[in-house]
Amino acid sequence: MKMRRSVRASLLFGAISVFFGARSAFDYVEGNLTKNYESTSGKITESSTELDITSKHHNFTPKLKYRYSVNGKEYQSDRISYPNPSSMLDKFADEYVAKYPVGADVDVYYDSKDPNHACLHKGVNTHDLFVPLAMFLILGITSLILAFIKDRAATR
Repeated sequence: MKMRRSVRASLLFGAISVFFGARSAFDYVEGNLTKNYESTSGKITESSTELDITSKHHNFTPKLKYRYSVNGKEYQSDRISYPNPSSMLDKFADEYVAKYPVGADVDVYYDSKDPNHACLHKGVNTHDLFVPLAMFLILGITSLILAFIKDRAATR
């Protein structure tokens, strides 16, 4: 039995919606866990802007690496926040690079149970959480509308 196009589109939108929803949920949970992180001092070892070009748009992401010590053991991380920041404006990423030049001293927040998990900003980065959450809602609603339209057409 062949699957109708509207059903396939509805399933596709639904699957993509679940992906964005899961990504948002992961970043939200991880970001909230950082509220209990301990702090230590660290040093920026790399600082640059990365351009990610997809088929229809581009994204600028600040790429930072830093090192820090916990109980005499040295660690390295590149996590800025949950989710990591990005923007379609290069100025946005450049501001992070200017704020965190190589050699800058920084406060690093780490998980005392697993110091490999660290970030520079505690809590949830709501600005960058908005896009995947909006995609989750838009695609989820679209898949419901397509399913409704398909169902109505099938009952006629």
